[in-house]
Amino acid sequence: MNLNFSQEEIAFQNEVKEFLDKELTPELVNAAKRTSAVFTEKEVAMEWQAKLAKKGWLVPSWPEEYGGTDWN
Repeated sequence: MNLNFSQEEIAFQNEVKEFLDKELTPELVNAAKRTSAVFTEKEVAMEWQAKLAKKGWLVPSWPEEYGGTDWN
């Protein structure tokens, strides 16, 4: 059993890290820290969702033709 990540998985991991470094601002982090629930203020949630949508990661299980990534 090989438990090592593939080169494709490592590349995706790096892509996620770069995305978070760029898009997850200190303001978004602080807003998330101020809530005790899954949900935060609407404005904060909409800002983060817009970033995910722009990247194509908002609805990852949807087919690409409908704005998703078609990930399994």
